[in-house]
Amino acid sequence: MTLWGLGVIVRDPDVVTPKGLLILLLFGVFEVFALCAGIRFVRASWRFTITPDHLIAERTLSGDRAEITWPSIGEVVTVPRAWWNRRGGFPFNEIVTADGRRIMFGMYLSRYREFLDELKQRAVQCRRFEPYEGMWQR
Repeated sequence: MTLWGLGVIVRDPDVVTPKGLLILLLFGVFEVFALCAGIRFVRASWRFTITPDHLIAERTLSGDRAEITWPSIGEVVTVPRAWWNRRGGFPFNEIVTADGRRIMFGMYLSRYREFLDELKQRAVQCRRFEPYEGMWQR
């Protein structure tokens, strides 16, 4: 959108009015919000499978696959919300493994509560387990 707006300004300089600049500014602000949200949703696009020995995470967009043994899960923590959206938006959590790998997941997972319960029960060596419990939790 920003490139489109710059193209409009170059082709039609009459758009450079207070009203036109305000509209382009609003487009730019919206684009920043959409880009930040899009990046988080792509980073959190894992599909999880729970087995007795592993948590298998597969990302359908890029074909990534991670088999995480239960003892290697070190933390399940919240991802801080964006500075401009502290009280809203989708809250995301991360699974941090012993080797430093971070796998993000959101509260929009189907059966989210059951997933958290399984994580807590099976990741016995998890040092910190502090995911978002509710949608409006900070």
